[in-house]
Amino acid sequence: MNDNCLLMHGDIPVAEISFHPTGRLASIIEIFDEEHMPMGHMGKDTIELTKWWARRSIPITRKGIRDIIDHLDIPSPEWMMLISFGLSLSDSYWIRPKNEKMEWKDVNLYDNPFSEDIGKSLFHGKMSKFTDTISPDLSTNGNLKKRWTINKKNRRLIKAGNSTSRQEPFNEVIASGICDRLNIKHVDYHLIYDGKEPSCICDAFTSKGNELIPLIDIYHSTAMKKGESPYLHLLHALSMVGAEGTEDYLDKTIMLDYIIVNEDRHLGNMGILRDPQSLEFKGFAPVYDSGSSLCFDAPLSWIREGLEPGCKPFMPSHSEQIKLVNNFDVIDPDALYDVESFIIKTSSESKGLINNDRSNAISGYVRRRIDNLRHIIRSSGQ
Repeated sequence: MNDNCLLMHGDIPVAEISFHPTGRLASIIEIFDEEHMPMGHMGKDTIELTKWWARRSIPITRKGIRDIIDHLDIPSPEWMMLISFGLSLSDSYWIRPKNEKMEWKDVNLYDNPFSEDIGKSLFHGKMSKFTDTISPDLSTNGNLKKRWTINKKNRRLIKAGNSTSRQEPFNEVIASGICDRLNIKHVDYHLIYDGKEPSCICDAFTSKGNELIPLIDIYHSTAMKKGESPYLHLLHALSMVGAEGTEDYLDKTIMLDYIIVNEDRHLGNMGILRDPQSLEFKGFAPVYDSGSSLCFDAPLSWIREGLEPGCKPFMPSHSEQIKLVNNFDVIDPDALYDVESFIIKTSSESKGLINNDRSNAISGYVRRRIDNLRHIIRSSGQ
């Protein structure tokens, strides 16, 4: 690929940009369409755009990524995205070599097939000869093992776990069931075994006409006022992009994360959906990426003692973050009457990875969290 490329949004040329030999975005040479630039960039200052590009890539901490880099003889995960034109199954941005005639209809991963070879190698840790490097796996971030697959016309994401008990995929399924009961819009995860690896699978919730914009990009699209808290700044930034129902969305997410003790809800795994052509707000993304919850890597003794781990994105603890809720009426804790049996049943499918003592401790802890939430709601007077 040439050093200078066009940053494209679908078929819209957005900017001419250049890259370092490492694959890191080097500079913005010219902006053609300010409105379609990725959210969070600040004019021709490349700092935020460089961060945006880096957030799209596989982190170097992902298990197996160094083996892939060595196998392909390339310098970095960011460089890997270049050989796949930066194509993603999250949005409509991509990189076109400056002097090549390529159209969105011919390259987008929603309509066109892609190789699963690299994803399988990352997932299973087995190197193979890659005949095709066009893959959404090269622009899917996060530390958990994951890979994209095609089932008929559906794009589906498979995720595994990193903890000793491989608890994360089971947590995604449990979080889905809790969201069902609380009437919270969410991605529907199902348990599978990919080889011997316990995993969860879900359909993509994006499409050519429905792209994901992470809240971290929206957060950085507006300058923070002096003394403004992260929570209030996000509300302000979302109002600037025409988002509706923001407080209800955040209230539901904060209460869900309180119940499931989510340690890793951050502005990179929350987002809005928008039309990539009109840039019209189409609603908040469904809840997804809830695997780092339910004391997923905590010792059994800590769960029994009622460990409250740190949390994100607004406060360091759930007991502080729950105070940000404006309207507790958006969920009904009584709908979780069967949550303990549901957790135990789901955990029983782990083939012994999550033993009975652990699943009983987790289910009991969640029940206490729900009871605590009821007490908080009564105390609030709502």
